[in-house]
Formats: sequence, structure tokens, C-alpha cells
Amino acid sequence: MRANTQDTADSDTYIFVGNNFRVRETREADLPKWYKWFNDPDTTRELMHGVIPNTIEVQSRFRDQHIAGTNNKVIFSIVDKKTPELIGTCSINLHGTVFSRRGEISLILGDARFKKGSLYMEITMWQLDHAFLWMNLHSVFSATSENNLPVINTLERMGFRRVGVLRDVNYRNGRYVN
Repeated sequence: MRANTQDTADSDTYIFVGNNFRVRETREADLPKWYKWFNDPDTTRELMHGVIPNTIEVQSRFRDQHIAGTNNKVIFSIVDKKTPELIGTCSINLHGTVFSRRGEISLILGDARFKKGSLYMEITMWQLDHAFLWMNLHSVFSATSENNLPVINTLERMGFRRVGVLRDVNYRNGRYVN
């Protein structure tokens, strides 16, 4: 389903309705969940987040900077299919000039109840469809820590291939990781 899709779980309008999730715009009401997720060591273990304390104000500024998609980042909220509950956030980040048509996908499932099963793959597939079919991108990549094996395995199952390694990019638990 595509734009202006309504679902019976609530009266919101969704950009996309999948088998197990819905996509909508981000809202100011999402900020307390983002604050919680990006201060949670389990959520940020393999991310660049979590080193500096996160605040509601930082999340608000981030949202304000990117809400219109004019800052080379298009952000979305991921909502449970059965309830209006926010379960994650994702983005498509444009790299280079608009002419390069290249982007990076990013996904955070902050609610631990949704971090298992095929949901990550289903949302990533939607991101790819949106990037290629609606944003007219030519190539899409994703970056993650070498220790984030569930994400690496999922991306490789979806056809992504490793094209390079950024060495010693993140410092975690007393050592640099690729």
C-alpha cells in the first residue's frame, strides 16, 4: 500500500503499511521514546550513539533539522501494525550531490519486543523500495559495526555485499572496532 494509507488500529494516515509495521512522519511526541532508546546501552551497543548523553533537546533539534528532508536526510517513524505504538525510526541519508543519487539506509528498532524475527528485514525492504522507486536513487548502502552480526547477516541475505571496511571507526569497551 502507498501514500495516505489508513488502518483500522487508529485514525492516523501512514506513508506505508506493511505486514507487521506502518510508516509515518516523525512527530514531536516521538522524542521521549528516541531519548530513551538513544540512552539505552543495549540499543546503542553497536552504534555511534550512547557515548555522549542524549537529551530531549538534542533529539528535538535533530528532528527540526531533518523533518523536511531538505538536509540530505529523510526520517520516518516505524509504528506497530496493531497499535499506534512507536517501535523504531529509520532514515534514508543522501550522500554526495543530488546527481549522484546515492544514499545510506539506517534503522533503529528501539523497542526490544520488536528486535527479533523478520521485522528488520521487512522494514529494510521497504526502505530499499522507497529509496529506489520513490526517491529515484541509483545505489544504496548501509554501515554497521563488525560486531553487529544480525544486521550484517540480514543485509547479506538481502543481496548487500561488503565493499569495504572503515577501520577503527568506533571506540567501544576499551578498543577500536571496524
